[in-house]
Amino acid sequence: MTTFVSAADAARDASYEDRRRIQDETADMAVRLRREMDAGLSPEDMKRAQAEKAAVDAAADILEKLFK
Repeated sequence: MTTFVSAADAARDASYEDRRRIQDETADMAVRLRREMDAGLSPEDMKRAQAEKAAVDAAADILEKLFK
């Protein structure tokens, strides 16, 4: 299990490794969601997965901007 590090704290004073870990975890979430979506879901589950994927993608965009 990973130690929680907030993105706001990481943007301010975390090491490169902490920032990378946050971005890697976000990328892992996106990959897991894509796999589930590709495997086939019920219409209701697909809607939920699409909303989750949109949130993960938005988080990845925000992290990229924060960590520049």
